[in-house]
Amino acid sequence: MRLLDVANVFNNLVCVDAYTGAFFTNGQLEPYDGNKRDGLMGDRRVFSFSPSDVIPFRRVIRADGNIYIIGKGSPDNFRGSMIRVAYIAQESNGLSQIRTIAEVCLDLPGFTAHIGQVWIKDLSNPSESSELISASAYHLASTEPIQENHLIMFKGRLQIVRAINFGAAGTLIANCDQLDVAAVEIAVLNTGVYNPVKDTSSNVSTIVTLVRMRWQSLFAYHNSTAPKFQPGDIQVAIAKSVATVTAGATLGLSDGTWRVESVVAEGLVWLCRATRQG
Repeated sequence: MRLLDVANVFNNLVCVDAYTGAFFTNGQLEPYDGNKRDGLMGDRRVFSFSPSDVIPFRRVIRADGNIYIIGKGSPDNFRGSMIRVAYIAQESNGLSQIRTIAEVCLDLPGFTAHIGQVWIKDLSNPSESSELISASAYHLASTEPIQENHLIMFKGRLQIVRAINFGAAGTLIANCDQLDVAAVEIAVLNTGVYNPVKDTSSNVSTIVTLVRMRWQSLFAYHNSTAPKFQPGDIQVAIAKSVATVTAGATLGLSDGTWRVESVVAEGLVWLCRATRQG
């Protein structure tokens, strides 16, 4: 009997592609080491597969009633031949919708992917309020097209991606800030339009869907003369295809009227700094 056959003789755990339901292979799941349940990879498990097994493209499998995001493999070799491959896996919290800011503003679907959440800490900014903002890391398969500033819907709350890193275990790690419950609002945008022929100005109202966020979650000072954000300021994102936003416009939001102080083009949206009026 070959050592390759011995190494894989106990591969009797049925594994299927979590997205398609198609049979993938039979493998082994190492016993859970509860003494090391801590840190960003605290919930990780380790699967062992035959060297001939090819991980499904989206790298998420279902085994024994649970769903796992598969990371990188570490092969075991004997006398120059690979006898098995161990893969680090992160348990999924389920499917989540992932969209760009523009897609949220336009109510477009984006894409869905399995993610595994690991809470990091609660952020605070005592100069503005006592509210705590949850910061978490979300594990995704390395094949997912997620980018910075994407929005993840997790348990009914939007999370804005601040940074994307490749974890040592082979998964993508999206570090996110949690947005407010009412992050997506339907608002009234009031802009002034100047008629050079009549030398008059008129007010134009447009209904827009916008994304509202803490300015600390997404901002950039593009030059030294850019106005500085102040306590109480917010950022709102409005799709360029819906309206053209200029400084001086006002927004009727759920908590009152806000004035747009500055506007920056950010991809397919206008990123607006707004201050409360009255």
